[in-house]
Amino acid sequence: MRTLPMLLALTFAACQPAAPERIPGDMPRDGAPLETVNGKPVTQGMLDALLGTIPEATRKQLEEAGQIDRVKEELITTDALYQEALAKNLHKDAKVQTQLLMAERTVLVNHLVRTEVEARTTDEAMKKWYDEHLVQFRNEQVQAAHILLKTEEEAKAVKAELDGGADFGAVAAAKSQDTKTAPTGGVIGWLGKRELPPTLSQPLYAAEKGAVLDPIQSPSGWHVFKVMDKREVVPFEETKDQIKGKMQSEIAEAYVKEIVEKSKAPAGATVTPAADGAAAPAAPAAPAAPTTPAH
Repeated sequence: MRTLPMLLALTFAACQPAAPERIPGDMPRDGAPLETVNGKPVTQGMLDALLGTIPEATRKQLEEAGQIDRVKEELITTDALYQEALAKNLHKDAKVQTQLLMAERTVLVNHLVRTEVEARTTDEAMKKWYDEHLVQFRNEQVQAAHILLKTEEEAKAVKAELDGGADFGAVAAAKSQDTKTAPTGGVIGWLGKRELPPTLSQPLYAAEKGAVLDPIQSPSGWHVFKVMDKREVVPFEETKDQIKGKMQSEIAEAYVKEIVEKSKAPAGATVTPAADGAAAPAAPAAPAAPTTPAH
């Protein structure tokens, strides 16, 4: 009688339905249909899921460039090829299965590193990096505005008008031939000393803040410049994007080194996390925006 429970258990197990086959690349076909491929819809939900895997900055560039339709067409094309691969049972080939497994590992590893890097790239950490590398951001600059005119006579007349108390921005908006800067009162922005020819840099950098210079000729015409401001160091807020890129590369390398060392440490040993920016083996490259089709 002792064998009865075992027999019942085996019989019950035999009656259970087999687990469905896992098909690689399968994803829900939710949302409004965009196209039908081999009788199956390629949907808005699939497109949204794909766009959700693309970095925000890249996605914004695609939207601004009107390239979302191109992504949609790529999704449709890839879905047709994906279905053809399944029809040929390529997903059951041993080598293909190994490649799929390695691709899954790569996605997981890249996501791990990216998540850790984002968590460590705080404003506080970036400000510390900025302070430690301040020499890189020392760059003598002037913030200039100008009024561009066709002739020297016109430039001298404008200079006299400004010397008489006329508002620089108003005169620039009314008379400057530079259509890009005229609407903003002639403001050009910050100019580095190394970015300008000596004929412009020397008088601009010799002038005091607020000074309006005598007319200066360039290939574009005659300029009446005003020195709006001066500085010797580019401020932190204007360098954050640049710092973030440099820091994230350093943090990724340090994190990979930290994980590798921890994996090789004896059981119970403590591995001190690597300092941000420490040298280490190269981190895995971030994956390209995926175009995983659906079944």
